[in-house]
Amino acid sequence: MSNSKQIAQDFWFDFDDKFHGQLSDEVIELYKVLFPSPATFDTLLLSWWKSRRGSDYPNNLSESLDTKNRIKIQKITELQYKVISD
Repeated sequence: MSNSKQIAQDFWFDFDDKFHGQLSDEVIELYKVLFPSPATFDTLLLSWWKSRRGSDYPNNLSESLDTKNRIKIQKITELQYKVISD
């Protein structure tokens, strides 16, 4: 396997593990706030999907979220960016 393929594979395994597998306590707490029930995930996903069609995305999505969810999503993206940048 070429080095770039190995790097990509390592990245995806690490990313998936941190956000879908062996979750840290911090990620678990963020998910609990954002997704207190399975229906909450669907609601947030639909809000994102609808906002993507708007000409003022991502501002329209940010404005549609309550402050608590906006802060939690921002924190998750910071954690995800760290995995990406590493």
